[in-house]
Amino acid sequence: MRRLFRNPPLVWSLLLALVLLVAMALPSVVDFGDYATVQKVRAPLAPGEDGFILGSDLAGRNLLPRVLVGMRLTLLVGLGVLLLRAVLALPLGLLAGWRGGWLARVVSATAAGASAVPTLIVVALVLRIFSSVLTLSRPVQYLIYAAALVLVGLPRLADQIANLTGSVKNMPHVEAALSLGATQWRIITRHLFPVIRGDLLAALAAELALVLVAMGHMAIFDASAVIGGVTMVQLEYGRYANVELVPELGAMMGLSKGLIRYYWWPAVVPAVALGLIIACFQLLADGLRRWWLRRA
Repeated sequence: MRRLFRNPPLVWSLLLALVLLVAMALPSVVDFGDYATVQKVRAPLAPGEDGFILGSDLAGRNLLPRVLVGMRLTLLVGLGVLLLRAVLALPLGLLAGWRGGWLARVVSATAAGASAVPTLIVVALVLRIFSSVLTLSRPVQYLIYAAALVLVGLPRLADQIANLTGSVKNMPHVEAALSLGATQWRIITRHLFPVIRGDLLAALAAELALVLVAMGHMAIFDASAVIGGVTMVQLEYGRYANVELVPELGAMMGLSKGLIRYYWWPAVVPAVALGLIIACFQLLADGLRRWWLRRA
């Protein structure tokens, strides 16, 4: 326990995670009324009006429960994307780090090239292709959206795993296992992976934060709207707006950004919620690095 309190990033990440988990559970235990049906309104309610703590969205729906439910869906999508990245990057990174040679150089060069291009530009290029297939079925749109998120960070994660593997493969216990005739698979799983697992957990926590950042970038292009569908509502002064059917933070931010000068809260509140989740995992990654560094 004393070691835990000497690690402020880990403590703060756990406290923030507890607060976020309690908040995301509230819609299941507290009756917020109907927050799914699109309402016919002239203008969204500002925070504090008619008992709406965070106001209403552009369709007149209670924003508080929609943000809390949206946090669940956004986190679920982010975890799914992280799982796909890890499944692809882990064997590639382990193999590149263990064998070195041309494979390690290709992974490193690809990661360097991808890092040299801002994520927003990469997302824009992928979504330029994505925009030409919006007439396809929704499962295909989901697949393209997930593929865009996976591919944006895959080279970076594979290169991190390769670097971790390369830093361990020359350790005495690994060389001893090699001299005794152990197979590569046994060496990687029994002698190499246990050494890098702490750094790998920290890298995955940081990677999840980057996945959520990329989802925020995609909201700029309204790409997150494919997750829950879109409908149109009429506002005051002849204005029209697209709103999401299923709450997801990226979709809520992206579809509300066009009217942010008139109604700031439908876009800003989900952005703050997404920022808190990202901060939680960034702090967790930093805390895990410190924890494993002190254990070493």
